[in-house]
Amino acid sequence: MEHLSYEAYVSLGGSVPEARFSMLERRANRIVDAMTHGRLADESPLRDAVACCIAQLVDAQAADEALSGGTGREVMSMSNDGVSMTFVAGTEAARARSSASARNAAIVRDWLGAESTGGVMLLYAGVDA
Repeated sequence: MEHLSYEAYVSLGGSVPEARFSMLERRANRIVDAMTHGRLADESPLRDAVACCIAQLVDAQAADEALSGGTGREVMSMSNDGVSMTFVAGTEAARARSSASARNAAIVRDWLGAESTGGVMLLYAGVDA
């Protein structure tokens, strides 16, 4: 799948700094690739729905990073003067990851649920007999 350029991302309203964009865009591409079962691997240029989907996934991941304070873990509480942070642990961390996965899947379904290629819906995961 062709990658979304930073310029295209910004033109779609994205605001993640360019230094962070590359990694977040790669993750977004992997999410889309997994949910479409690789059906977009040879598509070039990206159709509008795919570009918008990737841009929204990039923004969602950036928001997750902001909530985790850049540590990759979700912050449960924070104090300022004494510089103290408490992170979500165990079950709560698993719940946060599950919630992010569900949100990512919802974004992909919203943008790509009605899209097809070669007569096959992009998100189709069934078996034809």
